[in-house]
Amino acid sequence: MLADIPSNLKKYAFVSFFPPDQSISKLLKYKAMRDGLNALLGPDPTDDRLVTVGMLLQSAWTEAGKVTTLKRMMEELHKREAPLLRPLNPVTVIDSRLRAALDSIPHFHYSLEKGFMRLRYGTTDSGCFSEHCGPQKFASFAQRVIRRRPSTFEALEVELG
Repeated sequence: MLADIPSNLKKYAFVSFFPPDQSISKLLKYKAMRDGLNALLGPDPTDDRLVTVGMLLQSAWTEAGKVTTLKRMMEELHKREAPLLRPLNPVTVIDSRLRAALDSIPHFHYSLEKGFMRLRYGTTDSGCFSEHCGPQKFASFAQRVIRRRPSTFEALEVELG
């Protein structure tokens, strides 16, 4: 298989052997498997999420009859379990009106990471927006925040849902 990787993709792709008779959870002990599944998820994935995405990927591969494209498999995965996965077309720039509304909340900080919005309030509360920053879900959140302009973190939490 390694010889079949096109030369222009070799710096982005690799081939690794995994015993076929092991469960996804057992395959997580292999760094290549863990890293590959981690690349599909948002920040700070748990083992449970890695296993779930591994099983979904395995299912999509099986259903496709092993003759498919990675793009088609990823599109199918996103239909099934979009909140877990990094978006195919993530929001990369925060609208200036949303940025102004969020920046007005005291002690609130945010960033975009792996297609998700990472949140931090003061020194005690932190996490990620529950949905990835794909165009539709994130646009809905952004419009609510722009329209309601919450002035406290507690008011923003209502918009985070």
